[in-house]
Amino acid sequence: MVVDDPELLYLEGRLLLEQGDYPGAESVLLRLLSLEPGEHFSSIDPGIFTYKARHFLAVCYHRRQMWQPAIEQWQQVIAEQRDFILAWLGLGETSLQIQDQSLMDQTLEGLRSLPEGELQARIFQVRWLLMQKQFAQAREQAELVIKAYPEKTDGYEVLSNVLLQEGSDLAAAEVALREILKRQPGHREALNNLSVLIAQQQKNLSSAF
Repeated sequence: MVVDDPELLYLEGRLLLEQGDYPGAESVLLRLLSLEPGEHFSSIDPGIFTYKARHFLAVCYHRRQMWQPAIEQWQQVIAEQRDFILAWLGLGETSLQIQDQSLMDQTLEGLRSLPEGELQARIFQVRWLLMQKQFAQAREQAELVIKAYPEKTDGYEVLSNVLLQEGSDLAAAEVALREILKRQPGHREALNNLSVLIAQQQKNLSSAF
C-alpha cells in the first residue's frame, strides 16, 4: 500500500495554487486534510494536516471567488489556531469583496485580539470606509494610523488611496506617495501612482494656457 507523503502533498498543493491550477490545488489539499497524522508522521509539522492546509484551501476558494467556502475554511482555521493571522486577513479581504459588515466587524475584533493585529485592523477599517465612499472618515482614520505607526508605509498607502479616489486634494496625495517612497524606494504601486499623478498635473497645467 502506497502511503501519501503529507509534506509532498502540502508542497504540491501550494505549487498548484501559485501556478493558478485551482481545481488541482483543491484536490490535493482536500486529500491532505483527509489524512490522519499517525505515528509514522510524528516528525512532521502537524499544522500541515489541519490549519495550514485549510488556509491554502481557503486561498484557493477565494481566488475562484467562491466566497462562502473560503469563509468556512478560514473560520475552521481560526477555531483550530486562533492566532493564525493570515486567516483573519483572508476574512478581512473577503468581507471587503462581498461587502459584509458583520464579517468585517468579526474580523476587526479578531485582529485586535492579536498582539500584531491592531495595525491590520486599522487598515481594514480605512479600506471599509473608502469602499463606502466615506472619504472624510477614511482620511481621518488613515491619518490616525500614520500617527500611531509613523515608521510604517501602511498608513500612507491607504491615505494615498483615499486621496486619489476622492480627488480633491491631490497635493496631499503626492505628499503621501512620496512618504511611501522615502521609506520604501522600490514600492511599485506608489511609483506608478506618483507617475500617473504627476502626468495628470502636467496635463492640467498645460491645458490652463
